[in-house]
Amino acid sequence: MTTDHETRRLVRSWLRRDDSPSADQILDDVRELLDVTPQRHSVRVAWSGSNPKGAVRFAVGAVAAVAVVAVIGVNMLGSFGVAAPSSSPAPVPSRSHATSQPVQGGESPKPLPFVGPIEPGRYAMRWLPNYPIPSPERHVYLTVPPGWEAMDNGLTVFNAHAAERGGNAPTLSIHPVARVIKDACARDEPVAAVGPSPDELIDALVDALGSDQPPPVKITLDGYPATKFSPVFPPNCPGPEGQIVWVDATSTKFVVWHQGTADVYIVDVYGDRLVISSQYRGAEAGEIAELEAIVDSIQIER
Repeated sequence: MTTDHETRRLVRSWLRRDDSPSADQILDDVRELLDVTPQRHSVRVAWSGSNPKGAVRFAVGAVAAVAVVAVIGVNMLGSFGVAAPSSSPAPVPSRSHATSQPVQGGESPKPLPFVGPIEPGRYAMRWLPNYPIPSPERHVYLTVPPGWEAMDNGLTVFNAHAAERGGNAPTLSIHPVARVIKDACARDEPVAAVGPSPDELIDALVDALGSDQPPPVKITLDGYPATKFSPVFPPNCPGPEGQIVWVDATSTKFVVWHQGTADVYIVDVYGDRLVISSQYRGAEAGEIAELEAIVDSIQIER
């Protein structure tokens, strides 16, 4: 067996290493020491009777204790800022429901006005997840350029310059969808209540829009899984301006304009449903680019 001096030397060498050995390295060193170190003198122990197996157990236990002390020492070094190397990568933090407000460009979001002109900047837009089940109000953060206004109690922003020309201005809205029309290309078709989950609304829209529509696309929005619909109705669908697709909890009707462009995003936020629409008709290229930039700026409260 090794002397006390040899053991102390070994432990000090472990603690001095710059590469902070792992527990496996320490145990390998102990095994190597047991195999190659010549026995200089015996360890005298008072036995309760002659029991060689007990002596072996004691000797192994003593060495194991040294190894444990060394491992603890390495871990303590790690806790004081000396990190031991790891063979496996650090786990990726998962998203949580913490209500953090993301800061973009050094600017904290401001509450979006319920109605009227909006100063350019970063805003917090309200959304009610899981409607009609009561749940805490949450927010979507977005950057609004100059020349936009709010309406629908702060659930919609639109390009005021385009609206002044008399067309259907680029618009972005958040929807607490309550009822979906059964057939969006039928006049005066009744609507049916829809459940609160993302999948329930997706299924209802697939049925309402019919097989002639472009198929929905799986995407991500701010890292969350989402389904994107881009409905286009044929000219023979009834209605002078467009087709009603659903009715919100506020009784506001979502209409897809004829010869317009509309995108609907159904986002699954840990099972909560977030519905965002963007659309326009007759907009100029710069106005469309502003709408697309707003969509790209979206962050969802966590």
